[in-house]
Amino acid sequence: MYQLDITKRFKRAYDKLDSNLQDEVDEAIKTLMNGRPYPKSLRVKKMRGHKSIFEASPTMGVRITFQYNNPDYIILRNVGSHDITLAKP
Repeated sequence: MYQLDITKRFKRAYDKLDSNLQDEVDEAIKTLMNGRPYPKSLRVKKMRGHKSIFEASPTMGVRITFQYNNPDYIILRNVGSHDITLAKP
């Protein structure tokens, strides 16, 4: 099971989401924390053009960007709509 490190950017972006989306993101984070293998429904993949950043999709319109800090930590970097979040992971 992973522990979380949450960036200020993630916190600000999360606070801007409506409560329904926050619930979806919370469930996705719990799944990420449980470790691999991730369910296909979360659509976890490495981001193109970013060596160590991954993305997960709690919904079709929302992305979470994160990276593995070491074997025990996940750093949550950003969350939000597909285009905005992937432009600034």
